[in-house]
Amino acid sequence: MATTLPGWSTEAERSFKEVLYRFLEEVHCTRAALYLQTPSGTYGLAVKYGFGRKDRLAEELGPDQPLIVALTDLGQEPLVVNQIQDHPELSEYLATTGSSRMLVFPLVRAGQLVGFVDARDKGGRQPFEAEDLHGAAAISSELLGLVQDRGMYPEMDPTVESAEPEDRTRHPAPTYNGT
Repeated sequence: MATTLPGWSTEAERSFKEVLYRFLEEVHCTRAALYLQTPSGTYGLAVKYGFGRKDRLAEELGPDQPLIVALTDLGQEPLVVNQIQDHPELSEYLATTGSSRMLVFPLVRAGQLVGFVDARDKGGRQPFEAEDLHGAAAISSELLGLVQDRGMYPEMDPTVESAEPEDRTRHPAPTYNGT
């Protein structure tokens, strides 16, 4: 999937995996997957951790899928599912891997959803809490920084013109403020 993106390489994949693994270490989820927007506008599975061969994790999600619709509606806010009854539209998506809880953190650049992290089932069957959101925000910001550093979405590079037209300064990647 991600090999179709500018800036994707074996080295880039390794970098993304290293950062994604922090979801397991710091947010204490049992599985995590990174999806990135493809040139066709779908979201393809880039890297994952903890999902087994029997898990039917979606390889690609279209913009009309319930999860993508929910993320688009939330903007830069994460989606937390601690009880599937609160999000019945996602029950089929969760069921593909036998999950009951999910934390989905969007990666937003220039106001557009370019990807997301799907973190599942916090250890000990615990619910995701506010402190998990802060850790996930920091990790997601780092992933977004990798996206920017690798030039994966050059059409979205936020730039600001200074007094001299040749001098361009990048804006920092957006971060989640925890509210």
